[in-house]
Amino acid sequence: MRRVIEAHPQATHILFCGDGLRDVEALEKKFPKRIFLTVKGNCDGLLSSFDVPDERLFTLGSLRILMMHGHVYGVKGSYGVAAAHAAKQGASLLLFGHTHLPYEGRLDVGANTVHLFNPGSIGASYHGASYGILTIRDNGYLLSHGTVLDDR
Repeated sequence: MRRVIEAHPQATHILFCGDGLRDVEALEKKFPKRIFLTVKGNCDGLLSSFDVPDERLFTLGSLRILMMHGHVYGVKGSYGVAAAHAAKQGASLLLFGHTHLPYEGRLDVGANTVHLFNPGSIGASYHGASYGILTIRDNGYLLSHGTVLDDR
């Protein structure tokens, strides 16, 4: 995570979708000028010293975002319940984790369309280490995936 943050010095916010709050706590100290927004993952549940919500609804630019880990909404089986929850909260973008798989897609929920984005897993993963980049401009936003290369 440290290498990715250093590789993107223009990033103002670090959005973390859970599982690894101890690592994020150390990064917040190393990068005090960055704004860290985190949610708790299923593997962070026993870390009672962290006052971190299970999900977070916020706005960046004009983009309404719901961020969650996703385990409570069953994202390993289907994205429908999580997308419906995001639409109910008025979010047009749902950021989630849990599956460890990079994903980008859209789901129509009633009259709303929810953009779904999973950055994958920046830690050890049998799918390779990945992360997401959200770029917000005045006329819209762009989501992309990055890959962490092993430098051993």
